[in-house]
Amino acid sequence: MSFASGRGKRSRSSSAIIADRPSGYHDLKIDYCLLSGTSVPTGEFLLSCPFTIGGHRWRIVTYPNGNTPEAAGYVSLRLRLDEDVVAKPVTVQMQFSVMVEKRALFFLSWKKKAIPTNKAVITFTTSQAETGYSKFAKREAMLKFASYVYC
Repeated sequence: MSFASGRGKRSRSSSAIIADRPSGYHDLKIDYCLLSGTSVPTGEFLLSCPFTIGGHRWRIVTYPNGNTPEAAGYVSLRLRLDEDVVAKPVTVQMQFSVMVEKRALFFLSWKKKAIPTNKAVITFTTSQAETGYSKFAKREAMLKFASYVYC
């Protein structure tokens, strides 16, 4: 008896449904000089260069001395949707992490999440909207890493 025709055997197949979710990350180096002095007033901010992830333009807003009086002494980090028009809501999952770069003579190694944060799911509905962490990290904690800080 031959099974070449496939009779007598059960066929088997499988498939997968995968969501099309664009992902990416942006490295932002924070200059030690911005964190070390107290010359930056609370509420003053710096914008990162624009970057594109998921078909949308973004910026990271950094407040070296906090974005509100309650956050003075902290570094505030916020994500801004940097578009003139938002046709439909944009939902993102975001997380800020501090990466510490350590260099040896010929080697480069990374330690991830020196200052941990939680992931947040946010929906942006208007242009120039931003969200983030008012008290991301104390300035003193960021200064421990001196010129090695990347966010």
